[in-house]
Amino acid sequence: MANSVISQSETLAKQRKKYRRRAVFLSLFYAFLFFLLFALYVLLAAFGHGYYGLSAPFGAIDALSVLPYFDLSVSPFDFSTPTALFRWGMVLAALLVSVLIYLLSHAIYIRRYGRRYLELYERLVGEETRILGLSLDILPLFTEQDQESLEEDIGIFGLAEVKGEKAYQFSTPLLSWKGIQVRYSRDGKRRDGFFLSCDLSKAKSRALIQLRTYGSFERKQYDGLPVHAYGFADVPSLSPFTCYSTLGQDIYLVFDKRTADAISAFYSFVSSDLILNVVGEKLSVFIDGFRLKLTHPLKEKVPPSVLEKEAEALTAFHRYVSNIALALSGEMGESKDNKGNGIVSD
Repeated sequence: MANSVISQSETLAKQRKKYRRRAVFLSLFYAFLFFLLFALYVLLAAFGHGYYGLSAPFGAIDALSVLPYFDLSVSPFDFSTPTALFRWGMVLAALLVSVLIYLLSHAIYIRRYGRRYLELYERLVGEETRILGLSLDILPLFTEQDQESLEEDIGIFGLAEVKGEKAYQFSTPLLSWKGIQVRYSRDGKRRDGFFLSCDLSKAKSRALIQLRTYGSFERKQYDGLPVHAYGFADVPSLSPFTCYSTLGQDIYLVFDKRTADAISAFYSFVSSDLILNVVGEKLSVFIDGFRLKLTHPLKEKVPPSVLEKEAEALTAFHRYVSNIALALSGEMGESKDNKGNGIVSD
């Protein structure tokens, strides 16, 4: 757990309570102000017509006599005439409008303060991760140029209708990678997805290598070379994956025990379908149905030590990605005895 001198989670919880109270107070103020103005209007109308004994000492005020209102000479409790019913109807209508003003104002303020709260939340999460040695940057709003770059990078995954939402940069002295939260279509339904990419320190090969737990690689060729499918029946940790590659049988030299364990551990950590792609020094991973949730909305209560726990989870996420990147960097093994077994022993 991050050893903060002052709990950032407690600071966040206090700010959340402050925003919510302010939203309620301001909404009540505007609702009460409207009903007060309505009551004042009725009072001025009464002054204008001199009702209820207001003729003494004030008398009817001619300037106010032009204010339209129901006959105030009739008692509000005299229900033998429709005038009293109309007057009570106006009171109820004014109450209803006050309630609507409260609800509308509350929604507006919750949205306004919600944005400020999420900005604070994200900043505090970033500060907490830095305590653990991880630099987390939330990149600016996703632009059309960012979308074009995403479509170019993710095209090899064969995904449909991918739309980027938000981008993140994870960095430590060992590895830096970019993650993009996306929405895409699978089986005709819109789903969350997370795309991450980084550069390997050294490529094991220049061939296309793609591992998938779902779907298939649709292309028959890549860069002029045929693409073949391979399985890992002899490697339990990689058995959920199907491999597509232009490397040929040498594909089994790429996935030594360290690499297989790193990919399997990441697969267990995210508990989602994966597509992992390597071409030269470029590693990219797509996580199906995954949403990187750094924050909780203003309406949700802040659990104790939430920032510390989220920082630990983000640090673990980065560690799993780093393990894959490090395992896939370097030279391939050359053991011919294990070639075709799905793994090369250390």
